[in-house]
Formats: sequence, C-alpha cells, structure tokens
Amino acid sequence: MAARLGLAVRLAASVTLVTLFCASSALAAPIRIAAWNITNYAGGADSDVESAVYGMFSGRCLCPDVLVCQEFISSFAVNDFVTILNGAPGSPGDWAAATFVDGADTDSAFFYRTGEIALATDLSATGVTIVSVGSASPSNHPRNIMRYDIRPQGYSSPESTIAIYSTHMKAGSGTEDMSRRLIEAVIIRDDAESLPAGWNFILGGDFNIQSSSEDAYQELVGSQVNNDGRFFDPISTPGNWNNNSGYRYVHTQDPATQVDDRFDFLLVSGSLVDGVDFEYDGDFGTPFSAVTWNDPNHSYRVWGNDGTSYNSVLTTTGNAMVGSAIAQALINLASGNGHLPVYAEFTPPANDIGACCTPCGCTDIINEAQCLAEDGTFYGIGVECGSEMPACTLPNNHRINEVRVHHDGSPEREEFIEIVADPGQPLCGLSLVDIEGELSSKGRVDFVLPLDDCGGGDICTCGVDGYFVIGGSDVPHDLLLFAGENALENGTQTLLLVRDTQLVAGNDVDANNDGVADISPATVGTILDAVGVIDSGYYAMFDPDRVYYNAAHIGPAVDNGVAAGTARCPDSSDTDSHNDWVQISSDLTGTLGCVVGTPGAANPNHCGGDDNDDLHIDLRDFAGLQMCFGQSTAACAHFDLDGDCAVGLGDIDRFRERLELSGP
Repeated sequence: MAARLGLAVRLAASVTLVTLFCASSALAAPIRIAAWNITNYAGGADSDVESAVYGMFSGRCLCPDVLVCQEFISSFAVNDFVTILNGAPGSPGDWAAATFVDGADTDSAFFYRTGEIALATDLSATGVTIVSVGSASPSNHPRNIMRYDIRPQGYSSPESTIAIYSTHMKAGSGTEDMSRRLIEAVIIRDDAESLPAGWNFILGGDFNIQSSSEDAYQELVGSQVNNDGRFFDPISTPGNWNNNSGYRYVHTQDPATQVDDRFDFLLVSGSLVDGVDFEYDGDFGTPFSAVTWNDPNHSYRVWGNDGTSYNSVLTTTGNAMVGSAIAQALINLASGNGHLPVYAEFTPPANDIGACCTPCGCTDIINEAQCLAEDGTFYGIGVECGSEMPACTLPNNHRINEVRVHHDGSPEREEFIEIVADPGQPLCGLSLVDIEGELSSKGRVDFVLPLDDCGGGDICTCGVDGYFVIGGSDVPHDLLLFAGENALENGTQTLLLVRDTQLVAGNDVDANNDGVADISPATVGTILDAVGVIDSGYYAMFDPDRVYYNAAHIGPAVDNGVAAGTARCPDSSDTDSHNDWVQISSDLTGTLGCVVGTPGAANPNHCGGDDNDDLHIDLRDFAGLQMCFGQSTAACAHFDLDGDCAVGLGDIDRFRERLELSGP
C-alpha cells in the first residue's frame, strides 16, 4: 500500500519575506502591530481611513502590518475596511481580515498583511478564538474577548508565534464597571496561561482604565503564583493617567473633544521583553518620555498625539507628529467620542529557513533539518524559491498504468485506476480527471479527483512497489473511489492524470462537440498521461463518440459496449503508442483465457499478442496466434485482445491493427 507524506514537504512554496543576512541566520524586518478603537465603524469614510493609516508626514506613517480593532458594527464594515486599506495610496495591497465574529454590542476585528503575516492554526482552524462571550449581564464582561494567533510569514516555531488578544472593557468608573473589567482581566490572563509553551502574547484594545492601581490592570500585570499569563507594559509607564498632564504623550482618548486619558494599550508577554527570540523594539524598563512624543528609547507610539493636545481637541495645525491632514482624519474617525491608535514594533527571532527542493517541488519556509528529513536538497538560508540554482523541478514520470471502468456483477465495487511511478513518489499537485465522450455530454468533465489528500491532510504517495490504487470498496486500494461502487461511467471516456488543474466537474472541454478540446490549457494544467476506453459509438458514422488529448483508446467490448478496462502491456511500458495498452476482461472469476485486472500488482508482461516477448508485434507472433485460435486457455490469454477470454476473429482484427502500428 502507499505511504503518506510528512508535513514539511506540503508547505506552500511561495512566501514573501523581507530578509537581512547575518552570518548563518536570516532576520526578518520588524513587525508593526497597532490597536485602534475606531468608534462605531460601519464602513465608508474612505479618505479618512486612507489618510489615518497610509497618510505620510515627514517620512512617517502609521503603516502597520497588523491592526487589532474594536467597535466594528458588522461584517460589511470589516470587508469595506479591507477594501479601503488595499486601495489606499501607498498600501502594498495585501490586506486581509481574520474571521469576523458578530457578538454582543460592537465587535473586534483583526486585519493583517498577508505578505508579512500568517494566521497560526495550531489551536483553531481559522487562527481565531472566542476566548469568552460577552453579554449585558452585570456579572459578565460586555463584549466578546477575541484572540488572533499569528506568525511572521516563513516561520513555524512556537517562539515565533504571537497570540493577540482584543479587548474592549466596560466603560465607567462605578463599582460595577470596575468589577466587570476585573472579570475580563481574569479571563484573559487565565487564557494566556494556557497557551502552548514558547508562545508570545499581546493584549491590545480599549481598557477604559484610568489608573494602573485599578484591580483589573493589576490582575493583568501583577505578579502571581502562576506568572505564565502575566502581561507587561512595554513602556513601563504606570500611574494615574486620567486628566494628568504628566502622561500627555501616552493619552489616547478623546481626539475629537479633549485628550486626557490613557485608555488604549498594547501590553505584552514577558517573552517579548526578555532579550530572547521575538522582542519588543524598545528599552523595556525605561518609562516613556515626559518631554517628547518621539522617544528614542521606544518604538511604542500613540499615533497623532504630539503632546500638545492635553485637555483639548487633537492639534491639527502644527501637529509635529502627523501634520494637519492625518490629525484631522483621526478626529473625524473618532466621531466625537473616540480614540487614537497605539502601535509598537517587534522583531522576530533569527530564522534559518531557505529554499528546499522536495519531491513536491520547491518550498522556502522550512529549515535545513526539516528539508533533509523530507529527502530534500537545501539551497541555503535566505534563498527563495525561484532563485535556487539549479532550478528545482517536479518529477513527471507518473503514469496511468491500469484502469477498470466496469465488470461483471452488480453493484460494481471493483472499479479502479492504478497509477505507477517511482517507489515512494508523492502525487502532490496531481488529480485524476474523467471526461465524458458520448452524445451531448461530449467533453463534459465528469469528475476531478485530487490526489493531494489521502486522509489527515497527507499527500498520497506511491507504495514501495511504485503503485497507487484508487479503487472501489472491494478492491485493495490506497484511496477509495468516491462512494466505493458504480463510480465510473460505462461508456466512452477519457481519463487524464494532470498536475495543477483548475478543472472542476461540469466544465466542458469541447464546447462545440467537434472532438477537439478548446478549453484553455492553463485551466487543464499539465497533462502527465491520458487513456481512453471506448464503446462502438466511437466508430459511428454520424456524431461519433470522442476521446481527448490524443489519448490511446481501447475497445469496444465484443458486445459493442465499453471496454471493461485497459492495462499497460508490458507493465509500466510507455512508448506513446496504442500498443502500450491491452484490453482487460470484465470477468472477475479467473476464467481461463481472460486478461484479468491486477490492481496494486504488476501487469502481465506476456501480453498484447507479443508471443515471443521481444516487445515487437510481427509475423512471428502471428504463428502463435494461429495455434491459439479458438482456445480459452491461460497459455493463450496474451492473444485475447478484445477481452472475451477466448481467441477468435475479433482478436485477429486487433492483432492486425497492432501489427500495422508496430511495423513489419
């Protein structure tokens, strides 16, 4: 039976990395992560969003790689925001949104640049987790707590993973308000404690907390018996922030009325400020400057706040940080009760990935050890696919070796298609395509069967003997053929083995039914092999059946129906000739004189009318045919060319055809 391929060789081949080279490691550029309560955003405000995110002033822009947002109203708003980000002047155009969850009240939304960031699906299929569901209950937090798990593109280690929490805590200064914020803080810290070993984490959002002494804040940053889920303020700036000019450079709320509160935060795990692996770009332990917004000790910034707006509307004219246009856009988006974005930069750990030529092609998101474990050739750290020398090429020696489209008895559970290649060769990127050839259905794709998944996401591979069988439930198979019975048409058809096809069931490759495929070759993909089985309709004078892509065609059966199947003769032979194939019988009982199917085993080499096994059909073989005429014996089965388990006139006609193809 066939084996299954490991994870690393299945990784995608094209990843965009911004790399710096240093000795034996490749360092990615810093990642800018921003948190922003954008205030009841329902979509639109295109120019303000464009200006706030990609507006440029004195060489500066917000230009994040990740945006964790609060107060989105709907999925429409999320989709509209992505469209605006991708269309903004200066945008790289690679923004996407994580799965949006519509919960109580307004909701979190998460946006990331796909060229730099990938969602990590270790803990959820989408990379998105609802940590806790919010509600209006006074004993609960008001809105969903969300977590978004990410990694920089090209990374796979736990140490390169960041779980980003989004929070919008209860507003207000009453006892119940603070109690509900504490409930939320406890839930977030507990969840962070449960993350896999090595993971980093960040909490971003609108805390609605006015002082670092509040219980909810202390729950997040304070030392406890279990500190695995402890958060830290990367700018080490505790205090009574509300209405305190000493913190005017870190105030975030409200740019449209008066800037006097530090409501919005990015708190980080200890692993991001310990000097090892993934790191905050700043001097952790040094408080943020009290005299300038442009603190050289930190990458952390409140976007738009140059410190001149304390207790007043955000400064526009003369705003030293963002200028008037960006400042006005931020005011507009605050809608009279809003917030400024906060951002910080983080540098991923050294990466040791490079281009690796695997049996499935080139991938540049695994390291040398992973590459060698997958029998690959490693081209070096930092080398990207497309620049590797010599170029990595995919093996194209896979062939359809044997097919049985129908057999005696009902239901038909012993249909099969056998593929042959080198032992252990993966079938990554390959699909089987069946194209109908009869009547008005000529050219219609009956099915496309991908061979990328043999269960559990593992790519199908040929076994130690080189065979791979897709078969019915009563055939020893490596992959079940759909429901396991009556899967293949009992009529003229073409079977293709194709790499990287875009065909789907129902496509018509021959729109005008003239027997010539007219669909785009790019849609079809790279055809590695093709074979047809036919019934007597193929020889009809008017509106005959068709086979496609110059496939050898075998049949019909002696009753004028479709050939039961066909096999390469000798096993695995491939001379691009009709004579590579022999018709097999529909008999399953082992009747003497039949050419029987051999799924998962070698086809008979004494076959196809070649009596002396010299791989050439000639008059010397005809002498053997004469001796076998009228017989139904195992010794004469190689002369059964029409699949009826006996040597007769039909076999003489087909022998003559093979003789003409082979030459004298």
